This record gives sequence, structure tokens and C-alpha cells, in this order.
Amino acid sequence: QRRAAETPAPAPRRRRLLYFTAAWCPTCRVNEPTFAALAGRGWSIGSGEENHVQTVDLDARTDLRTRYGIDAVPAWVLIDGDRELRRRYGPLDPF
Repeated sequence: QRRAAETPAPAPRRRRLLYFTAAWCPTCRVNEPTFAALAGRGWSIGSGEENHVQTVDLDARTDLRTRYGIDAVPAWVLIDGDRELRRRYGPLDPF
């Protein structure tokens, strides 16, 4: 039998909120106060995978657009690693 100390730890889960947006989307601008509120609570926001909220330009990242089947913006996709947990379209008020 393996002792607990010898058992490798599972890979950490990484929850991230993908925010699909586009420069031509007027509704997407409504979410700017939401980002300010999240940043004020310590959330990191940016285009990299290391951020809590990853902004995804719909026109520039066609790979992610196709992968998640996004057909409208703004779109929010909560993921854990590569697994989708939840999805929502439109403005978001997280509080």
C-alpha cells in the first residue's frame, strides 16, 4: 500500500471566467463598471490565461470562439480547467 505522503497531489483546478467581447459591440461597454468592481475586490482582468477574468476578442480569437461555440456578445463562460461550468449572454452584474 502507498502511504498518503507518497500519493501525488491532484492537479489544481483553475476556474476562470472567459468574457467574449468585440470592439464593435455597444452592449459590451455596459460591463465596464462590472470589471471595475471585480478589480476592486482583487480579481485580475486581462487577456491572458493567468487572469481571473480573461477577456477574449471575438474577432481576434476565432479559435476560442469556435471551441466554445460563441455566436453572440457579450458572452460569459465560466470554466474549470478546460471544462465549461456555466454560460451567460448579455450584461452581467456579479453582485
